[in-house]
Amino acid sequence: YSTPLAPKHNTPSSLYRLYNAHGSDFGAYSLAYSFLIPDFSFRGETATSSSGGMATINSAQWIVNQHHRLTAIHRYYGARYVAVNAHSFGENSRPQNENGLFLGWTTTAISNTTLETYIDIVHFPWLKHQVSASSNSIDGTIQLTNKPSKRLTLSARYRFKTKQKDHKTGNDDQTTRLAYHTTHSLRLQCHADLTPSLASRTTISATLKQLKGKTTAKGFLISENLKWKPSDRLKTELTFTYFNTDSYDSRISIYEPSLLYTFGFRTLYNHGIRTSILTSLPLGKLIGKDTSSLTLNAKLGTTVYFGQHTIGSGLELITQNHREDLQMQLRWKF
Repeated sequence: YSTPLAPKHNTPSSLYRLYNAHGSDFGAYSLAYSFLIPDFSFRGETATSSSGGMATINSAQWIVNQHHRLTAIHRYYGARYVAVNAHSFGENSRPQNENGLFLGWTTTAISNTTLETYIDIVHFPWLKHQVSASSNSIDGTIQLTNKPSKRLTLSARYRFKTKQKDHKTGNDDQTTRLAYHTTHSLRLQCHADLTPSLASRTTISATLKQLKGKTTAKGFLISENLKWKPSDRLKTELTFTYFNTDSYDSRISIYEPSLLYTFGFRTLYNHGIRTSILTSLPLGKLIGKDTSSLTLNAKLGTTVYFGQHTIGSGLELITQNHREDLQMQLRWKF
């Protein structure tokens, strides 16, 4: 880099940045390997960086039989490992300061039903943002998907996630100790193909936040999505969501159809409704050309908050209780 990176780490609250990327020159070297036999596979990669750190990730998958599959993934990303543009499987946003073991099991032993479950146990040796000591995290999920017919799919998912963060105790509010912050999430979903060109997806989600075993925030939402697709090149999707959460701490993320190559999840909190419409229109047919050559994709959404008079703050302050967003995309295929 022409300008050296220099993250501040000279205060107790910023000490977690001690091993962040600093300087102007970075390098990393890695070795990837794999071992495959029928019904079993092992893959991995081990790397070292110019900062003196090491990282490794290794996975094994065993297809026990036609109904059962086991997966194990272990990763160790040293606190001193620095790879500026690296991405890998893990809890943190970058492969650094993490030692974790992921165990998963998938079974289709029950007719028309898939059961997926996993647990991920992680230890963070160095400090993190709002975590002033080494800490731990546990993340577990169980999901049941049933397909009673070709046109109907039902699913239920429960997720339990707990991680240690700083928690102030004492009358002076100065004593800090690590405490487990826990999130319970439940999602029920029904997907139905009403006609060959019309499909419906109904989602109900709920979340519960706990600190030291006591409930601190909760929330729920219900969402309906209708997808009309009379042809491969023409489609329209309408989504309506009602949400009600105590605060940002009990926010709920939900999938919302979006434009091609754009992020499709939206996080909702407080109290309100969210509606959006997404359409894909082949322009080639309108101008007498091949219908696959030119396509217009557009999405219009609005979020209305109940009991609020403003949204955001600073330069992003909106002096109303609703916010609209418009996205447009022109795709030319040649």
